[in-house]
Amino acid sequence: METNAAEDEAKRYVGMSVRWAVLKLLSEHAPGPLKSSEVASFLASGGIVSKGKDFTANVSAVISDMVKVRKELEPAEENTYRLTDNGRLAWAAIKHSPKYINRPAVSSSVQ
Repeated sequence: METNAAEDEAKRYVGMSVRWAVLKLLSEHAPGPLKSSEVASFLASGGIVSKGKDFTANVSAVISDMVKVRKELEPAEENTYRLTDNGRLAWAAIKHSPKYINRPAVSSSVQ
């Protein structure tokens, strides 16, 4: 049975934390550096559901941690962010981990 590309896209980030989803997005799907609001839009359209009042603010806070603490992202031109080598290594390790491979693909992650 053929999979529907639109359905796959709508479920791309289901079962992931915001951090994992940001790493996957910027590593595998983004056309280039993205603004926090663009990241939030991609994640929401990819299946992440948040019960918080402002998902974009939540994503921005995660991105801030990924820049300042984890060094997985860095600022790029015009208020955008891109992966660092540290971010690429983190995503490579995560996507091969049992926790990622065996994540529940039917429930949405809320962070």
